[in-house]
Amino acid sequence: MNILVVDDDVIICNGTAGRIRRMAFPEVETVACAYSGREALNKMKSLPYGILLTDIRMEGMDGLELVRQVREACPQTVCIIMTAYDQFSYAQQAIRLGVKDFLVKPCAESAMRALIESVLSVAAEETLPREEEPVDGEAILPQAEAYIQNHLYDQISMAEVANHFNLSYSYFSRLFHQYTGKTFIRYLTQSRMEEACRRMLSGEKMNDISKSLGYQNAANFTRAFSREFGMSPARWLEKNGSRRNRLCEKPGD
Repeated sequence: MNILVVDDDVIICNGTAGRIRRMAFPEVETVACAYSGREALNKMKSLPYGILLTDIRMEGMDGLELVRQVREACPQTVCIIMTAYDQFSYAQQAIRLGVKDFLVKPCAESAMRALIESVLSVAAEETLPREEEPVDGEAILPQAEAYIQNHLYDQISMAEVANHFNLSYSYFSRLFHQYTGKTFIRYLTQSRMEEACRRMLSGEKMNDISKSLGYQNAANFTRAFSREFGMSPARWLEKNGSRRNRLCEKPGD
């Protein structure tokens, strides 16, 4: 799969592409840059791109118009918007145009990695040949879960876990989803949030928890926590703080 990063700020565009390259996803062949919407469309005529990451505010053709044209010409391309805090109204329009998701600038590496990995995971499941050699999932998957639990504080990826058990990325992705009922990144995020809940109940500081779990700052952690539990960490702690010796629970569980 190829990824195209679009931003009229050359430094930001090159920096974002460089970060993605350093993530070293085994499925990603090319990470290219375009510094305008028009240049992006021209690049997509010569090479298929599975993922498009674009800024919204650009001179000339803006990101929303770019997404609209890409969705018409290349509906299989997954579009992701990069936006600043004061641009949520633009992000809402982009979602109506069919974007996958949006990243808030400055983008935390953990959030960018998680989003790209989720796209790659879905693509792998959709294209996986069914005649792959079977493995003993009953034996391997509990070990994979244990491996993940032991590496919650590391920058772990599905490729790393698949390699650890000598399985292809695509096959492990489907096997893991069948066994757990969740994508790898969903399982990892939930596990990290459960660990965060446990540490919040023990009285640890939010900054310490967020940084150790791979979030760039407490604000990024708070957004992820709110998506997971439907409330802020402070609100969750207010509701659950008295249950010091119980597992954290989601609302409605």
